Amino acid sequence: MTDKEKQRALRFGAYIRELRTARGMTQDELAKKCGYSNRAAISSVEKGKNDIALDRVPAFADALGVTSSQLFNAYDYERADASLETSPQIEAIKSMLTELTPSQLEQVTAIVKVMRDQNGGAK
Repeated sequence: MTDKEKQRALRFGAYIRELRTARGMTQDELAKKCGYSNRAAISSVEKGKNDIALDRVPAFADALGVTSSQLFNAYDYERADASLETSPQIEAIKSMLTELTPSQLEQVTAIVKVMRDQNGGAK
């Protein structure tokens, strides 16, 4: 796997984790909804070690409350402004987010979505 592919897998895994935790779901719960017998497959996807099998994408989408297209778009997304990933502001925000409770993370997510929507989704 190239570095670019590894970064894509890590971003996608983080997206899956974000969707799952925002819905208050455990890895075990998501695994069962997607036809897995245990959480190992979910953990592997969230860590960027494995991709979701194509035939399981609809189950993941349904369980996570998104469309299959949204999952594919999240996987194929290439950040136009790579400098944003390493900006001091983003790093500071990431650091602060690790200290929040799941409930607080949901509140932050809602606030950021409102801000994004007010700007028409512009970066």
